[in-house]
Parts: sequence; C-alpha cells; structure tokens
Amino acid sequence: MLSSQETLRCDNDNSSNASRKQKDINDSSCTDDGVHTDFSKYGLALMKEGLVYWKEGGTQHPRDWNTNRKFYDSFLVILFEFLATAFSNTGTASASYAAEGLEISETVAIFCFTTLYLVGQAIGSLVLPPFTESFGRRPSYIIGCALFSVSNIVVAAPNHVAGVVVGRFFSGFASALPSTVACGSLEDIWDARARIWTLSIWVIAAVASLGIGPVMGTYLATSTLGWQWTYWIAAILTAVTTLLAVFLKESRASKLLETAIKKVTNEHKDMPKAEFRPLVEETPPTLKTFVSECLTRPAQLFFTEPIVTSVSLVCSIVYATVYLFTEAINVVYSDGFGYAARQSSLINLTFTIGSIFSLLPRFYDINISNRQRKKNAPAVPEDKLFGFYLAAPLLAVASWYFAWTIPSAVATVSPFVSMSALVIVGFAASEFDYVLSGYLTDTYGSWAASANAPLAIMRALLSGALPLFGTAMFKNVGNNGAASILAGIATAYCIVAFGFWKFGRRIREHSKFALHDDKVETDDSATATPQTV
Repeated sequence: MLSSQETLRCDNDNSSNASRKQKDINDSSCTDDGVHTDFSKYGLALMKEGLVYWKEGGTQHPRDWNTNRKFYDSFLVILFEFLATAFSNTGTASASYAAEGLEISETVAIFCFTTLYLVGQAIGSLVLPPFTESFGRRPSYIIGCALFSVSNIVVAAPNHVAGVVVGRFFSGFASALPSTVACGSLEDIWDARARIWTLSIWVIAAVASLGIGPVMGTYLATSTLGWQWTYWIAAILTAVTTLLAVFLKESRASKLLETAIKKVTNEHKDMPKAEFRPLVEETPPTLKTFVSECLTRPAQLFFTEPIVTSVSLVCSIVYATVYLFTEAINVVYSDGFGYAARQSSLINLTFTIGSIFSLLPRFYDINISNRQRKKNAPAVPEDKLFGFYLAAPLLAVASWYFAWTIPSAVATVSPFVSMSALVIVGFAASEFDYVLSGYLTDTYGSWAASANAPLAIMRALLSGALPLFGTAMFKNVGNNGAASILAGIATAYCIVAFGFWKFGRRIREHSKFALHDDKVETDDSATATPQTV
C-alpha cells in the first residue's frame, strides 16, 4: 500500500533541506522589496539567482497547516481508501448471487466482480502516480472519486455482464489512487513522527475494510434490495466523498510553489528580470521517462534485488490470502459448521478486529524514534522491522491453529476457537503491509517508488487471482489440507523474517540501489519541512 511514486519526494527533501540552510542574505540583493513581500505572503523566499524556495517558519507549506486542516484532508484520503478497498471485497459475495441472473458461471462472475477490479487497480498503480505529480493531488482525488462513483453506477444500473466488466475495471482503476497515492498525500502534510500514526491508520483502514466488504455484499445480496444495491450504495457514498473532496487543499508543495511563482510573476511583469523558478524544478514525465521509471526500473529491481523480491512476494501473498479467505470462510463455516450465508460473512470481521491491534507495535516505533532523536543518530531501516518480526511467527502459529480446529478434522470444537486465529491473520496482514512497504521506502530512498511498484502490482493481481480457486481448493483438498498449505506458506515467512534480522543490513549494504548506513537520514532531517515537493 506504500508504493506511491510520491516517495521520490524524499530525495528532493534531502537536497532542499541542505539548500534551505544557505544564507538568506542572498535574498536582499535579488530584486525590490515588493517582490520579497509578495513571495513572503506565500511562505516563500527568493535567492539571488531568482530561485524560489520554502522558508522556515511559514504557514503556507502543507506541513505548517493548522491541525484541523490536516485532519480533514487526512480523513478524506483515508475514507476514500476505506471505501475503495471495502467495495473491492464485495465482489465474491455479489458474484455468488449475480451469476444466475447474468447467465454466467460463478467462477466467471468472480472474475468479473473481483479479478477485473484488481487488474484495473494494478494498471492504475502504474499510470496514476505520475498523473498526480504533474497535475496535483486535489484534482486527482476529485476526478478519482467521481470516476469511482460513476463506475459503480455502470455496474448497478444495466444488470448486464458488460456493465459489470466495464464498471468494475474502471472502479478498480480509480481505486489505485488512494492505494498508491494516499501515502504521498499523508507524507505531504505530516512530519516523520506523526506519519508513524497516520500511515498506520491508513493501512489499518484498508485491512479493516477487507473484512467489512463481504458483510455488506452478503447482507445486501440476500436482502430484497439485491446485489445491485451494493454498488448503488458505493456510488452514493463516493459521490458524497467527491463533494467533500472539493474542499481539499492542494497538498503537493511543488504545485503550490509553482502556482505562487506564477501569481507573483504576473504581478511584476514590468520588471526586466521577473524570471523566477523553483529551487528544485519538476517536469511532467515524458513517455520515455514513464517507460523507464514506471516499467523498466521496477522490473529490474524485482529481479535483481533480493529485498524487493522477498518483500513483494511476502506482502502480496499475505494480503491476497485475505481475499482467498473471503471465499474459504463460506466453505468452512457454512458446510462445516452449518452457518447460514449471513452468519458466515460476519466471520470476516475478525480481520477488521485484528487489524486494529496493529496500532500496538507503533508504540515501539515511537520509542525507537525517541531514542534515536536523543542520540541524534539515524535509525537504519532494519530498526523498524520489529512489527514484522512479531507478526511472522504469530501468523504461522495462528495458521496452523486454524487449520486443525475446523471440520473435518474436528467436529466438536466451537467455531469461535478457529475464529480467534483469524483475528491474528488480520493483525499480520496489516502489520506486514505497514512495516515491509515502509522498509522498502526507507531502504531505497529516491528509488522507493520503483521498489514499491512490484509490490503494488503483485498484490493487486494475486488478490484478484486467489479467489478464483479458493472454493475449489478447500472443497477438493479438504478444509484441513487447504488450510495447512496456507499455514506452510505462513511458516516460510518466519524464515524471511529471520533472514532480514540476520542478513538484512548486510544485503542492503551490498546493494547498488539501496541506501547505505552513511546515507540514512536522521529523524530530524526526515521531519524538516521540504522546500519544493
């Protein structure tokens, strides 16, 4: 979920923080006092060469906004993520009840409702981040919310398979906006310490909504309203979100800087040297740059960097397993324990409950941050892997526990026993996503967007693929056998966790792309207000 192209901003932060320390006496020799006053209104300063940058102590930079503004914008970004992810996981529930009316098989229906949505998200993960870099956050969210709303109307209105195919694909495409860009939006307005909590809440919202989606889908599909109302409600809620997004403020500092320069330049056209430009300039990506940075480089990192390969595989499989469980839960608890469809759908809420516990390891992260700040020393990326070290063995134990506390191996054990294991699965999915995607960002610095891209694409594609055979897997192999396969895979994550603990730093130090210890930022540098991005 932290795979945004916006992580490229970190590289600009480093250079711009150093530039900001330059003497401001250069400012006085540039142009007249009126220009300096006009730039100062926007929290900007002017250097001798006509270069404009964010000055310290201003109030216009997104990280200097008041708390209410930050909370509103953060809430809206996280709300969009919550809605998009929740309705991504209503697909399997809708497919079961829509297949007959659409005159297609249930497997084809799952493909149309779930797989195509996540294929659209995978494509959007490549295309949308450069778009937001060029045109800003605010218009991107307004357009994205509106597209999501209209796409759900296309799913619900015609009651035809073509509408489902088109609507689910484009709603999935729009869902890539909060999935990949929201991280950058939150980074825009919160400093490093505050991001420990805001990014964690963002990830928790996504995993929690994975458990809520099947409940909504099942209850609406089995009601007199029918499955179509799942998507009418999605359209209504995101239409409201679109209206709320109109009141967002642009948070991409480079766009604010560009707008301010245009305004001041227009006000001083009579000046012979009214040529101002950002200290660090950004240009829209060309087709060649897009292919290189968004396609070629992510593939290169995935196939040559062990850290990128292992993190992408582990995170993708864990996240996709939650989608698979949406199908498997119906088999295990309906066939094995005799639950009705609505009853078994409620078991998905165990993932929601488990994700909330992911807040607890953040207290450890805050403690690490405090210790490093007192020492004025950088926290290396491996210092932030505690949540992964904790979640990996817990997930393995919980998976084996679930596998052998369900029918047919046991017939007298309460279903609540196995449900408790699913709570830990929800915790692990949230923790893996937060910690490991953050580890990629910390490890690869200016290459972080390319390092996270394989994770975003694989997560979406696997999440769309696994539900296609979830029911068949549990019915053909048996509940205990199928769950044991998942438990065996979960056990392998412990080996990956041990490898990161034992060799992660060494592997990173030998990488030609990763940041080495002498290049890792201190916490103070990470929290300094950036100038141009």
